[in-house]
Parts: sequence; structure tokens; C-alpha cells
Amino acid sequence: MDMTNESGKKAFTHYENFWIENEEAKYKLHLTDGSGPGGDAISNHDGYAFYTVDQPNHAGDDKTIRSGGWWRNNRKTSSLNGLNLYKTDKVGTEDGINWGTFGGFATSFQATEIKIRPKKFQGSPENVAKP
Repeated sequence: MDMTNESGKKAFTHYENFWIENEEAKYKLHLTDGSGPGGDAISNHDGYAFYTVDQPNHAGDDKTIRSGGWWRNNRKTSSLNGLNLYKTDKVGTEDGINWGTFGGFATSFQATEIKIRPKKFQGSPENVAKP
């Protein structure tokens, strides 16, 4: 996860293991071993289904209803699919794009990227020829 906050500060969080189950399992999230300067704001959602307003996938809590789909339990810690409120008068609300361990909730990031790759991708250290 790469993030740029309202003031332009950048941070990332890397998860060693990450996978999402299929549609039948409601796209349940699994991840472990999060690290990086952005902090870990999603591992508490490990094992939870993808949440949207029309597919809540767990006992309702109105506080978890936000604008975009995300993995949710009853405790909000992140929302990278929130509203793009950057440079608007609504930045101080919790409805923006946010990551609780990097900037809190009353923010809306300039940019975020979720990057996914196989563990053994072409440029990984175990695939580079040794001298």
C-alpha cells in the first residue's frame, strides 16, 4: 500500500502474505505480517468479507457505512475506497480516503495505490542470479 497524505508526505505498508477468497466466500480478506512507516491499519479486518452498502456481509453497524466498499469489522481503521475529499471543505470528516495509522481518520489522501505481486516475482532476491 502506497499512500500520500494531504500535505504530500508519503508512506507505505507491506504485507508479507495477502490473499482474497472467491465470490462465494464474499471476497474474504487474509493478510499477515504488515510492516512499514504507514503502519498496519487493516490486519484487524483479517478474515472479514468485503463490505458494501448493498452487501453488508456482517451484523450492521451504521458507523461502518461509508461511501465505498472495503473490508470491515465493527471497528474502522482504514478506508482506501472512501470519497476523494482532498482539497474540499469536507476533509475533516471520516468519509475520505484514509489509513488510521498514517494520518488518522479525519483526512482524505491525495493518492493511494494497492500493489499486488506474486511472492516469487521476476525481480525478487531469490530469483536474481548470484555472482
